[in-house]
Amino acid sequence: MSTTIEIGDLVWNGHGGWLRFGYVTKKQRADNGWVYFTVDWLRDEKYQSAQDYYYSINPKGNYGLVDFRPGQLYRIEPERLNDILEAYSVVQRQGDVLEAYSAG
Repeated sequence: MSTTIEIGDLVWNGHGGWLRFGYVTKKQRADNGWVYFTVDWLRDEKYQSAQDYYYSINPKGNYGLVDFRPGQLYRIEPERLNDILEAYSVVQRQGDVLEAYSAG
């Protein structure tokens, strides 16, 4: 898997103890030499709610990032994510086995 992030890639970012998932919509190099990515976040209500709360406390503040550097985003292989979710689904269906194992 390439670790280079490109437009259209599925990415994740950790914030406040939860994972944010989205896809890259823009890639640009700034005057400072850094590459920045713009991400369209998927089902990101929890993060948006937190930013709205911060803004309600201090409306003059600047909350939430719009552009992200490569070290703030991590590329995801959708197929691998599907495999992981499927494996977890199998584990959930085997709940009785897990409870017996953890009690053991």
